[in-house]
Amino acid sequence: MNVVCKICNEKLKNIKSLTNHIWMLHNVKIKDYYDRFYKIKYEEYCENPCCISKLENRPKYTKFGGGLVGYRRFCSNYCSSRINHKQIFNKVNTDHLCEYGCNKIAKPKI
Repeated sequence: MNVVCKICNEKLKNIKSLTNHIWMLHNVKIKDYYDRFYKIKYEEYCENPCCISKLENRPKYTKFGGGLVGYRRFCSNYCSSRINHKQIFNKVNTDHLCEYGCNKIAKPKI
């Protein structure tokens, strides 16, 4: 799998070599590179709709996952375990509908 550095357009053989390249050659933290080129608006906030920071009246921040993985979906295991999984399925279904034009997702046969 070839990947391209978005700073200098150099082709590298994998994501590990890309992260090393970014850090060593460009002296840029991976989080900063991700924020500049890949981050989606509000991605750094907890996805649990009930999670609100009492001090700032907004969802809590999540941790950066490292590499080009991006931010974690939830601010804590507590938030992750409290979310309604039906909401997640509906969100995935809606995203799938927007991206592919259909809302059928392959479900495992039980």
